[in-house]
Amino acid sequence: MTTQRPQNEDELFDLVRSIDVEAPPALRARVEEMIAAAPTRGRLGFAGGRVGRGSSRPWRSRPLAGALAIAVVVAALVVALTSGGGARHELSLRSAATPTLRASTTPGPPRSGHSGFLVAEVGGVRFPYLEDALGWRSSGARTDTVAGRDVTTVFYSRGAERVGYAIYAGVPALSSRGGIVHRYHGTEYRVLTGNGPTIISWKRDGHLCVMSSSTASATVLMHLAGWSDERASVA
Repeated sequence: MTTQRPQNEDELFDLVRSIDVEAPPALRARVEEMIAAAPTRGRLGFAGGRVGRGSSRPWRSRPLAGALAIAVVVAALVVALTSGGGARHELSLRSAATPTLRASTTPGPPRSGHSGFLVAEVGGVRFPYLEDALGWRSSGARTDTVAGRDVTTVFYSRGAERVGYAIYAGVPALSSRGGIVHRYHGTEYRVLTGNGPTIISWKRDGHLCVMSSSTASATVLMHLAGWSDERASVA
């Protein structure tokens, strides 16, 4: 598909208005400052926190150069949003836990020799073997892509209980938001309880880790997470 080069302000803003991306508050405020200061004031605006569609068109065919300052800021905003900047580095805790609440698609990975780990790993961060010490067996796994990152999830079962443990690929790690911050044995966890499954998240070796369960408590999840991190520190 080819796009004709805009020849005047109207054509430029028709192009800009075709872009429909969610603008983070800080970037949105900066673009609005540029708009207010530019001679093309009123020609471009935000609608419901989005840049592009819904903008007013009170002025007609100004010289193209007069719109370039705003266009540059809009372009920078789009690049930031589509290349991993802005909100793409952060997920709500519930969104980050989505893979851990789905069904497994492959069998659970086996134990790696006689070690305290399974054969599954993400960027050198290994999934723990929990059956002998804690009674949780590896019962399934799946892979997904969330927020542009590959995610590997291993499911653990003990009787009727089930826990999903996801590790996000990529450094720097994604961050999670929401829930309440708890410290457990020196590690900081984000914990979300009530109105659904219990979810925790934490960082391990530059990766975002997330656990969830509809049956296990937050204390149990933090114990499992802490136990696996302790095994990793002595491996």
